Amino acid sequence: MAAYRMMVHKITGVTPNMARPSEEASRTAVPFVSNLRDTLREAHERVRQATQSTARTQKRYYDKLSAGHSFREGQKVWLATI
Repeated sequence: MAAYRMMVHKITGVTPNMARPSEEASRTAVPFVSNLRDTLREAHERVRQATQSTARTQKRYYDKLSAGHSFREGQKVWLATI
């Protein structure tokens, strides 16, 4: 499981460890904690943008393939039976 958490996800562009939701904490004077919190917030923003972009792409692809056909009355068509 640790190996999965360290691999960069194809769509989000970050590792699952970086994509964990951060909990709001009080202000801290420790630079490491501040830097880590900022880095995680940036990672979360990248994940949101990547998933929204991918969702739009998938919707366009689905809509393109799910478009119905219009037939005229009396028009000859092939009927596939499986």
